[in-house]
Amino acid sequence: MKFLKKLALISSISVLSTAPVSASLFRVDFTYGAPIEGQNATLSGFMVVDTLASGYATDIQTDLGFTDLPGWINNVSLTFTAAGSDPVTTSGAGNFDKLVWNLKGSSIGSFDINSDFEGQFDGFGFRSTDNVYAIATSNKDQQHLPSLAEFPLSSTATTPGGLPFLGLGALALYYKKLNNKKFKL
Repeated sequence: MKFLKKLALISSISVLSTAPVSASLFRVDFTYGAPIEGQNATLSGFMVVDTLASGYATDIQTDLGFTDLPGWINNVSLTFTAAGSDPVTTSGAGNFDKLVWNLKGSSIGSFDINSDFEGQFDGFGFRSTDNVYAIATSNKDQQHLPSLAEFPLSSTATTPGGLPFLGLGALALYYKKLNNKKFKL
Protein backbone atom coordinates (compact mmCIF):
# COMPACT_ATOMS: atom_id res chain seq x y z
CA MET A 1 0.00 0.00 0.00
CA LYS A 2 2.89 2.35 0.81
CA PHE A 3 4.29 1.72 -2.64
CA LEU A 4 1.01 2.79 -4.28
CA LYS A 5 0.91 5.97 -2.19
CA LYS A 6 4.47 6.82 -3.20
CA LEU A 7 3.73 5.97 -6.82
CA ALA A 8 0.67 8.25 -6.75
CA LEU A 9 2.76 11.05 -5.19
CA ILE A 10 5.54 10.65 -7.76
CA SER A 11 3.04 10.58 -10.63
CA SER A 12 1.26 13.68 -9.34
CA ILE A 13 4.50 15.60 -8.94
CA SER A 14 5.62 14.54 -12.41
CA VAL A 15 2.39 15.65 -14.06
CA LEU A 16 2.22 18.94 -12.17
CA SER A 17 5.87 19.77 -12.80
CA THR A 18 5.51 19.64 -16.56
CA ALA A 19 4.63 22.83 -18.40
CA PRO A 20 3.39 21.97 -21.90
CA VAL A 21 2.34 25.57 -22.59
CA SER A 22 5.83 26.90 -21.97
CA ALA A 23 7.15 24.46 -24.55
CA SER A 24 5.76 26.93 -27.08
CA LEU A 25 8.10 29.69 -25.86
CA PHE A 26 11.34 30.12 -27.77
CA ARG A 27 14.25 32.45 -27.08
CA VAL A 28 16.05 33.62 -30.20
CA ASP A 29 19.53 35.01 -29.49
CA PHE A 30 20.94 37.47 -32.04
CA THR A 31 24.61 37.64 -32.97
CA TYR A 32 25.48 40.81 -34.86
CA GLY A 33 28.64 41.34 -36.88
CA ALA A 34 30.99 44.29 -36.59
CA PRO A 35 29.42 47.67 -37.43
CA ILE A 36 29.47 48.47 -41.12
CA GLU A 37 31.04 51.87 -40.38
CA GLY A 38 33.96 50.19 -38.58
CA GLN A 39 33.21 51.68 -35.16
CA ASN A 40 34.58 49.93 -32.08
CA ALA A 41 31.22 48.78 -30.71
CA THR A 42 29.11 45.65 -30.30
CA LEU A 43 25.42 44.82 -30.42
CA SER A 44 23.75 41.75 -28.94
CA GLY A 45 20.24 40.79 -28.06
CA PHE A 46 17.39 38.33 -28.03
CA MET A 47 13.64 38.01 -28.39
CA VAL A 48 11.13 35.61 -26.84
CA VAL A 49 8.47 34.22 -29.17
CA ASP A 50 5.25 32.44 -28.16
CA THR A 51 4.33 30.11 -31.03
CA LEU A 52 0.87 29.48 -29.55
CA ALA A 53 -0.08 33.17 -29.41
CA SER A 54 -2.77 34.53 -31.67
CA GLY A 55 -1.50 35.50 -35.12
CA TYR A 56 1.74 33.51 -35.01
CA ALA A 57 0.68 30.87 -37.54
CA THR A 58 -0.63 33.43 -40.02
CA ASP A 59 1.68 36.43 -39.50
CA ILE A 60 4.82 34.33 -39.50
CA GLN A 61 4.07 32.93 -42.94
CA THR A 62 4.02 36.27 -44.75
CA ASP A 63 6.24 39.24 -45.39
CA LEU A 64 5.28 41.63 -42.59
CA GLY A 65 7.51 44.44 -43.79
CA PHE A 66 7.49 47.44 -41.43
CA THR A 67 4.78 46.70 -38.89
CA ASP A 68 3.74 47.08 -35.27
CA LEU A 69 5.43 44.62 -32.94
CA PRO A 70 3.17 41.55 -32.99
CA GLY A 71 1.73 40.07 -29.79
CA TRP A 72 3.53 36.75 -30.26
CA ILE A 73 6.83 38.47 -29.45
CA ASN A 74 6.80 38.52 -25.64
CA ASN A 75 10.12 40.22 -25.03
CA VAL A 76 12.91 41.96 -26.95
CA SER A 77 16.26 42.98 -25.52
CA LEU A 78 19.09 44.74 -27.37
CA THR A 79 22.37 45.82 -25.80
CA PHE A 80 24.72 48.31 -27.48
CA THR A 81 28.24 48.69 -26.12
CA ALA A 82 30.64 51.33 -27.47
CA ALA A 83 34.34 51.17 -26.62
CA GLY A 84 35.04 52.83 -23.30
CA SER A 85 31.39 53.29 -22.31
CA ASP A 86 28.79 51.38 -20.36
CA PRO A 87 26.38 49.08 -22.22
CA VAL A 88 23.00 50.55 -23.12
CA THR A 89 20.22 47.96 -22.89
CA THR A 90 16.65 48.38 -24.02
CA SER A 91 14.48 45.50 -22.88
CA GLY A 92 10.84 44.50 -22.80
CA ALA A 93 8.32 44.19 -25.62
CA GLY A 94 6.71 47.44 -24.43
CA ASN A 95 9.92 49.32 -25.24
CA PHE A 96 9.79 48.34 -28.92
CA ASP A 97 6.99 49.41 -31.23
CA LYS A 98 7.99 48.36 -34.75
CA LEU A 99 9.43 45.32 -36.44
CA VAL A 100 10.80 44.68 -39.92
CA TRP A 101 10.13 41.09 -40.94
CA ASN A 102 11.04 40.69 -44.61
CA LEU A 103 11.31 37.01 -45.41
CA LYS A 104 13.25 36.04 -48.52
CA GLY A 105 10.99 34.97 -51.35
CA SER A 106 11.83 31.30 -50.91
CA SER A 107 11.20 31.47 -47.13
CA ILE A 108 7.64 32.82 -47.31
CA GLY A 109 5.32 30.07 -46.13
CA SER A 110 8.15 27.96 -44.74
CA PHE A 111 9.68 30.04 -41.94
CA ASP A 112 11.44 27.88 -39.35
CA ILE A 113 12.07 29.45 -35.95
CA ASN A 114 14.80 26.86 -35.27
CA SER A 115 16.81 27.79 -38.37
CA ASP A 116 19.24 30.67 -38.59
CA PHE A 117 17.39 33.91 -39.42
CA GLU A 118 20.25 35.25 -41.54
CA GLY A 119 19.43 32.82 -44.34
CA GLN A 120 15.66 33.40 -44.12
CA PHE A 121 15.40 37.22 -44.14
CA ASP A 122 16.11 40.08 -46.50
CA GLY A 123 15.43 42.50 -43.63
CA PHE A 124 14.97 42.01 -39.90
CA GLY A 125 15.11 44.55 -37.07
CA PHE A 126 13.32 46.40 -34.29
CA ARG A 127 12.57 50.03 -33.50
CA SER A 128 12.46 51.12 -29.88
CA THR A 129 9.84 53.60 -28.75
CA ASP A 130 12.58 55.98 -27.55
CA ASN A 131 14.38 55.69 -30.93
CA VAL A 132 17.58 54.38 -29.36
CA TYR A 133 17.34 51.57 -31.89
CA ALA A 134 16.00 52.02 -35.37
CA ILE A 135 15.62 49.79 -38.40
CA ALA A 136 18.06 50.09 -41.25
CA THR A 137 16.47 51.15 -44.52
CA SER A 138 18.54 48.89 -46.78
CA ASN A 139 17.62 45.34 -47.72
CA LYS A 140 20.18 43.82 -45.35
CA ASP A 141 19.70 42.17 -42.00
CA GLN A 142 20.82 44.99 -39.77
CA GLN A 143 19.99 47.11 -36.80
CA HIS A 144 20.70 50.85 -37.04
CA LEU A 145 21.46 53.12 -34.11
CA PRO A 146 21.38 56.93 -34.00
CA SER A 147 25.17 56.79 -33.55
CA LEU A 148 25.19 55.80 -37.24
CA ALA A 149 26.40 52.31 -36.36
CA GLU A 150 24.72 49.67 -38.49
CA PHE A 151 25.10 46.08 -37.36
CA PRO A 152 24.45 43.19 -39.78
CA LEU A 153 22.69 40.18 -38.27
CA SER A 154 25.24 37.40 -38.65
CA SER A 155 23.42 34.52 -36.94
CA THR A 156 20.70 33.47 -34.55
CA ALA A 157 20.37 30.61 -32.08
CA THR A 158 16.99 29.38 -30.90
CA THR A 159 16.44 27.60 -27.60
CA PRO A 160 13.12 26.31 -26.30
CA GLY A 161 11.86 27.89 -23.11
CA GLY A 162 10.48 26.04 -20.11
CA LEU A 163 11.39 22.44 -20.67
CA PRO A 164 8.56 20.09 -19.62
CA PHE A 165 10.85 17.83 -17.58
CA LEU A 166 12.34 20.60 -15.47
CA GLY A 167 10.53 19.42 -12.32
CA LEU A 168 11.98 15.92 -12.57
CA GLY A 169 15.32 17.19 -11.21
CA ALA A 170 13.64 18.17 -7.94
CA LEU A 171 11.91 14.80 -7.87
CA ALA A 172 15.27 13.02 -8.17
CA LEU A 173 16.51 14.92 -5.10
CA TYR A 174 13.61 13.60 -3.05
CA TYR A 175 13.81 10.04 -4.36
CA LYS A 176 16.05 8.92 -1.51
CA LYS A 177 13.71 10.42 1.06
CA LEU A 178 10.67 8.80 -0.58
CA ASN A 179 12.49 5.48 -0.62
CA ASN A 180 13.41 5.76 3.09
CA LYS A 181 11.56 3.23 5.29
CA LYS A 182 11.11 5.86 8.02
CA PHE A 183 9.17 8.12 5.63
CA LYS A 184 5.44 7.61 6.12
CA LEU A 185 2.61 8.96 4.10
